[in-house]
Amino acid sequence: MGRRRELAELQELQRRVWGEITYARHVAARRRATRRRIRVLAAVVIACVAAASVWPDAQASYHERAVAIVSRARRARPRVTSSHVTRKPPTVLAMPARPRVAVRELAQISPPTTASPLRRFVTVRPPVPLHAIAPRVVAAAPPSDFTVLSAARWRCGVHPYFVNPTDAPPNGVAAVQAAFAQLNAASGGRVQWTYAGATTATGAQAGKVIVLWSRTSPVLPPGDSGVGAPQPWPNATEWTGGVIVLNLRYPLDLGVILHEAGHIAGLGHARSSAETMYANPSGKRSYSADDLAGLHMLASECRP
Repeated sequence: MGRRRELAELQELQRRVWGEITYARHVAARRRATRRRIRVLAAVVIACVAAASVWPDAQASYHERAVAIVSRARRARPRVTSSHVTRKPPTVLAMPARPRVAVRELAQISPPTTASPLRRFVTVRPPVPLHAIAPRVVAAAPPSDFTVLSAARWRCGVHPYFVNPTDAPPNGVAAVQAAFAQLNAASGGRVQWTYAGATTATGAQAGKVIVLWSRTSPVLPPGDSGVGAPQPWPNATEWTGGVIVLNLRYPLDLGVILHEAGHIAGLGHARSSAETMYANPSGKRSYSADDLAGLHMLASECRP
């Protein structure tokens, strides 16, 4: 009997504690709801006061209707019932959303049409559409498709290039000059290569860029229409010269000369076949946008 009585007392104590906790929770919820309603009512009152101050000549009728709406909203209070004997969870009766209704009713009241003396101090603007204030999404520019041979750069200024016309095809020298003219334009004037005349050199020379044609040069890879590289090679500091060997087994192609001239400037091979610096540049007539971006970057980093 003693144990049963203790168990019953413990159960009764547990019910009381649970009732106290539940009641405290509902009281806190009721207070939060009251604070929210107070904030809404304060906003309504401020709106009424602002409306009445902007249109003072129609204040009487407009203010009376607004006060009536606010009064009805204030009278709609929640009713809370709870049992203090059994400590059962209190029942919160549903409260009509009078504050929101009040706001809607206030919005439906036609404001006075007579202008206020304050009107000349107030600038009324039409509502701004949502798309005008939404942040614009700007697509990021795709990365440029160019590579560089190494960290070496040319010295800023003018550098000579020579052409060996011994085995040059018809219009070969003119094609070389046209290619270097495009290279100079892409470099923006910071690094320039100027035609210094003819030469009999058949290989690289210090401080010079040599352009020549050959069928049997040992530097020509099998099946390649040309090869070009800045000198000294390899190098990670500064370029001082270069050599371009064009294969006589293939017809004259401006795209090949542009490609090898790009190597002289320091560009590597591009990944896209649309670029002149792609591994197969046959048929190209000018540098692409990505090629120009790479040449401009190399010239901007020239050594002083």
